[in-house]
Amino acid sequence: MIPFYLATGSARRLWAMRSIQALHLTPAAFVVPDTKRRAPPVPVSLVVRLKKIAMQRTFTLTEQSAFGSQYSWRLKDSEIRFRGTGDFQRLVTRRIPASAAQVDEFFSALELLQVWDWRSDYDPGDVGATVEDGSSWSFIACDGERQGRCGGVNAHPSFADHKMTTLDRGRFALLHAALYDCFGIEGYIQQARLFAALPTQRSGEPDAAADGGGM
Repeated sequence: MIPFYLATGSARRLWAMRSIQALHLTPAAFVVPDTKRRAPPVPVSLVVRLKKIAMQRTFTLTEQSAFGSQYSWRLKDSEIRFRGTGDFQRLVTRRIPASAAQVDEFFSALELLQVWDWRSDYDPGDVGATVEDGSSWSFIACDGERQGRCGGVNAHPSFADHKMTTLDRGRFALLHAALYDCFGIEGYIQQARLFAALPTQRSGEPDAAADGGGM
């Protein structure tokens, strides 16, 4: 028999096949197994859930006067929810539907006003002033993983520079106006006023929620 190291290429292949058959092995037995660990596939339901969380948009605008009256507007589950006390009680008596287009428009207004960069500590002391009465306010927004929080007491971001303080309503007035304009809030306020002007309610008809449907 010709030694293996002197055999030609074809003779070597024949010799190798006969050796495999003698050992009752198959060529597949010589395949090197894949020892690399592979991560399990991510469930589709989890991917969808993560995308929904990333696309979630919410906000809460709150203002309280020095005399105790308070209101808050909150976007949750495609609805604008209002709650008011004192002078703001029953300003709106129902939840307001918020379409995706309306929400997009409002968040575009936040970009225009640079709300994401507003401070959380606007104060009259920034401009060397003291205010005995007035109001405190806060605004919290979430756009997926992006979050913003701002606020102040008797002071607001100025028109000239959102980092500067003014005793006027400044850019806060524009934020408030954008909220009303994007979601048509003024129309719901008028509805509530007309409803309140009715002389008496029909017998057995339940009273509307004072907080606009809750938060």
